[in-house]
Amino acid sequence: GAAPWTVFPNPTADLVRFSHPITATVFDVMGRAVREARQARELSFQGLAAGTYVVRSEAGHSRAVTVRR
Repeated sequence: GAAPWTVFPNPTADLVRFSHPITATVFDVMGRAVREARQARELSFQGLAAGTYVVRSEAGHSRAVTVRR
């Protein structure tokens, strides 16, 4: 659905969960796509550097996620 969603825990060290399944792309601070999710309820940030990422759903909603190492 196109309803806004939430992401938790935030900040995270690895796995985040979404309030409902979303299709989304994760972007780093340089605007590069670094992860994709397809109708996913969770997504791993493992292997990504510490910092802030933007999760943007195909419906256009965005949430910032902070990764801590």
